[in-house]
Amino acid sequence: MLLTAKLNLMSGMVVGAAAVMVMKQVCKRKRCKKHQETHAPVAASD
Repeated sequence: MLLTAKLNLMSGMVVGAAAVMVMKQVCKRKRCKKHQETHAPVAASD
């Protein structure tokens, strides 16, 4: 029983860490996309 509790805890930590990393990547991509969209018209009008 103790072994399964440790296994569940470790797998939960791994899944949580993976979810955080995925969310960081998604936010970074969205931020980069917005950055490019806002600067593209400015560069084109120069």
